Amino acid sequence: MEENGFFPELYFCHIGIGHPPFNAQEIAWGEVMRLRVFAAAAAMTVLGACQTVQPPATASGRPEVTIPGADPARVKSAILSGMIDKGYRIVKDDPFSLTVEKPVENFAAVLLLSTNAGGPPVARVTYTVAQIDNGTRVVADMALISNAGMAFERRTDVSRGADSPMAQAFLDKIAAETQAKSSPKKVARR
Repeated sequence: MEENGFFPELYFCHIGIGHPPFNAQEIAWGEVMRLRVFAAAAAMTVLGACQTVQPPATASGRPEVTIPGADPARVKSAILSGMIDKGYRIVKDDPFSLTVEKPVENFAAVLLLSTNAGGPPVARVTYTVAQIDNGTRVVADMALISNAGMAFERRTDVSRGADSPMAQAFLDKIAAETQAKSSPKKVARR
């Protein structure tokens, strides 16, 4: 079907352009350039969406809360319950921290951070819980983990990213709930 170095059926598609293509390689090169322009435009759009937000105005620069009069065990229990409701599973639990994770749902993150060995990345949140004078301090550390559970995990810190305001709001909600539960006991002791 090739005639004089180009495909005649494609020639008719280019009549309005002003000149016929000279050969099939020129047509393929044009398609490659269109794909490159499209890919560059898509990459600029994705990178533009990755704008950084201001880190939380806390001592650690990460989402955190200090809950006066709260028991650390009660706070950890409330955090765990809330994270289970959001679809996370427990990875590690010790007296001073709680680590939960779930598969990443963000398509761009899956596309950029997936590996052949480890598959799609996971979102991992580690809550450090410290008992301080008459209260409990909780600091959240958020990361995207490639090759999760393998010897060569790769960690991308997102604690100061777009999700940090939501994490701060979650901790503020936990603080309000645990403070409200401990307040009646304080009043009853007086």
